[in-house]
Amino acid sequence: MRDLLRVLAVAPALLVAACSGGSEPTAATGPATLPAAYSYTLTSSCGERSLIGTYRVRVAHGVVTDVDPRGRAVAPPDLGDVPTIADLEAMIGAAEPDAVVEVERDVDGLLTSVSIDHVPDAIDDEECYAVSGLRDRAGGGG
Repeated sequence: MRDLLRVLAVAPALLVAACSGGSEPTAATGPATLPAAYSYTLTSSCGERSLIGTYRVRVAHGVVTDVDPRGRAVAPPDLGDVPTIADLEAMIGAAEPDAVVEVERDVDGLLTSVSIDHVPDAIDDEECYAVSGLRDRAGGGG
Protein backbone atom coordinates (compact mmCIF):
# COMPACT_ATOMS: atom_id res chain seq x y z
CA MET A 1 0.00 0.00 0.00
CA ARG A 2 2.86 2.37 0.86
CA ASP A 3 4.44 1.77 -2.58
CA LEU A 4 1.14 2.54 -4.29
CA LEU A 5 0.88 5.81 -2.40
CA ARG A 6 4.42 6.74 -3.45
CA VAL A 7 3.60 6.08 -7.10
CA LEU A 8 0.42 8.12 -6.86
CA ALA A 9 2.33 10.97 -5.23
CA VAL A 10 5.10 11.00 -7.85
CA ALA A 11 2.94 10.45 -10.95
CA PRO A 12 1.53 14.02 -11.16
CA ALA A 13 5.04 15.49 -10.92
CA LEU A 14 6.25 13.22 -13.70
CA LEU A 15 3.27 14.18 -15.84
CA VAL A 16 3.93 17.89 -15.37
CA ALA A 17 7.61 17.42 -16.14
CA ALA A 18 6.82 15.47 -19.29
CA CYS A 19 4.30 18.04 -20.50
CA SER A 20 6.47 21.04 -19.77
CA GLY A 21 9.65 19.67 -21.32
CA GLY A 22 9.49 22.27 -24.08
CA SER A 23 9.23 19.85 -26.98
CA GLU A 24 6.21 20.01 -29.23
CA PRO A 25 4.71 16.73 -30.48
CA THR A 26 5.67 16.02 -34.07
CA ALA A 27 3.24 15.39 -36.90
CA ALA A 28 4.47 11.79 -36.98
CA THR A 29 2.65 11.13 -33.70
CA GLY A 30 -0.77 11.26 -35.35
CA PRO A 31 -2.60 11.28 -38.65
CA ALA A 32 -1.52 13.67 -41.38
CA THR A 33 -3.95 16.13 -42.93
CA LEU A 34 -5.13 14.92 -46.32
CA PRO A 35 -5.98 17.05 -49.36
CA ALA A 36 -9.63 17.20 -50.49
CA ALA A 37 -8.77 15.25 -53.64
CA TYR A 38 -5.92 12.77 -53.78
CA SER A 39 -4.80 9.48 -55.23
CA TYR A 40 -2.71 6.80 -53.61
CA THR A 41 -1.58 3.21 -54.03
CA LEU A 42 -3.20 0.71 -51.68
CA THR A 43 -1.83 -2.79 -51.23
CA SER A 44 -4.13 -5.14 -49.34
CA SER A 45 -2.30 -8.32 -48.43
CA CYS A 46 -3.96 -10.46 -45.77
CA GLY A 47 -7.25 -11.81 -44.53
CA GLU A 48 -9.89 -13.71 -46.38
CA ARG A 49 -11.77 -11.13 -48.43
CA SER A 50 -12.09 -9.93 -52.00
CA LEU A 51 -9.91 -6.83 -51.66
CA ILE A 52 -6.48 -8.43 -52.00
CA GLY A 53 -3.86 -6.94 -54.29
CA THR A 54 -2.54 -3.55 -55.31
CA TYR A 55 -4.78 -0.73 -56.51
CA ARG A 56 -4.40 2.90 -57.51
CA VAL A 57 -7.20 4.67 -55.65
CA ARG A 58 -8.63 8.11 -56.41
CA VAL A 59 -10.51 9.99 -53.69
CA ALA A 60 -12.49 13.23 -53.82
CA HIS A 61 -14.07 14.84 -50.76
CA GLY A 62 -13.71 11.69 -48.69
CA VAL A 63 -15.22 9.29 -51.27
CA VAL A 64 -13.45 6.76 -53.48
CA THR A 65 -14.17 7.82 -57.06
CA ASP A 66 -12.03 5.37 -59.04
CA VAL A 67 -10.01 2.22 -58.46
CA ASP A 68 -7.46 0.84 -60.91
CA PRO A 69 -6.08 -2.65 -60.19
CA ARG A 70 -2.30 -2.92 -60.62
CA GLY A 71 -0.53 -6.06 -61.69
CA ARG A 72 -3.61 -8.28 -61.97
CA ALA A 73 -5.99 -8.91 -64.83
CA VAL A 74 -9.20 -8.72 -62.81
CA ALA A 75 -12.12 -6.35 -62.70
CA PRO A 76 -11.85 -3.46 -60.22
CA PRO A 77 -13.54 -4.05 -56.86
CA ASP A 78 -16.72 -2.23 -55.89
CA LEU A 79 -15.80 1.33 -54.92
CA GLY A 80 -17.52 0.88 -51.57
CA ASP A 81 -15.14 -1.97 -50.70
CA VAL A 82 -12.04 0.21 -51.06
CA PRO A 83 -11.04 2.35 -48.06
CA THR A 84 -9.86 5.92 -48.25
CA ILE A 85 -6.89 6.83 -46.07
CA ALA A 86 -9.36 8.45 -43.67
CA ASP A 87 -11.30 5.16 -43.59
CA LEU A 88 -8.08 3.35 -42.62
CA GLU A 89 -7.50 5.89 -39.85
CA ALA A 90 -11.07 5.33 -38.62
CA MET A 91 -10.52 1.55 -38.63
CA ILE A 92 -7.50 2.04 -36.38
CA GLY A 93 -9.53 4.10 -33.93
CA ALA A 94 -12.49 1.70 -33.97
CA ALA A 95 -10.52 -1.52 -33.50
CA GLU A 96 -11.83 -3.85 -30.84
CA PRO A 97 -10.14 -3.61 -27.40
CA ASP A 98 -8.53 -7.05 -27.83
CA ALA A 99 -7.45 -6.46 -31.44
CA VAL A 100 -3.77 -6.40 -32.31
CA VAL A 101 -3.16 -3.17 -34.21
CA GLU A 102 0.15 -2.24 -35.83
CA VAL A 103 0.51 1.18 -37.44
CA GLU A 104 3.43 2.79 -39.26
CA ARG A 105 3.65 6.43 -40.35
CA ASP A 106 6.19 8.48 -42.25
CA VAL A 107 7.90 11.53 -40.73
CA ASP A 108 4.96 13.73 -41.78
CA GLY A 109 2.43 11.52 -39.99
CA LEU A 110 1.09 9.92 -43.17
CA LEU A 111 -0.09 6.36 -42.70
CA THR A 112 2.24 3.94 -44.51
CA SER A 113 0.90 0.66 -43.18
CA VAL A 114 -1.76 -0.72 -40.90
CA SER A 115 -2.38 -4.25 -39.76
CA ILE A 116 -5.40 -5.16 -37.65
CA ASP A 117 -5.96 -8.64 -36.27
CA HIS A 118 -9.51 -8.24 -35.02
CA VAL A 119 -9.63 -11.55 -33.12
CA PRO A 120 -6.10 -12.77 -32.35
CA ASP A 121 -7.23 -16.38 -31.82
CA ALA A 122 -9.18 -16.52 -35.10
CA ILE A 123 -7.91 -17.26 -38.60
CA ASP A 124 -8.30 -14.98 -41.65
CA ASP A 125 -9.91 -12.02 -39.87
CA GLU A 126 -6.81 -9.86 -40.32
CA GLU A 127 -6.64 -6.75 -42.47
CA CYS A 128 -3.25 -5.58 -43.75
CA TYR A 129 -2.78 -2.45 -45.84
CA ALA A 130 0.21 -0.57 -47.20
CA VAL A 131 -0.24 3.00 -48.39
CA SER A 132 2.15 4.71 -50.79
CA GLY A 133 2.39 7.21 -53.62
CA LEU A 134 0.03 9.85 -52.21
CA ARG A 135 -0.58 12.62 -54.74
CA ASP A 136 -2.65 15.75 -54.28
CA ARG A 137 -5.13 15.93 -57.16
CA ALA A 138 -6.14 19.56 -56.62
CA GLY A 139 -4.29 20.41 -59.79
CA GLY A 140 -6.06 17.63 -61.67
CA GLY A 141 -3.13 15.18 -61.66
CA GLY A 142 -2.86 11.75 -60.37
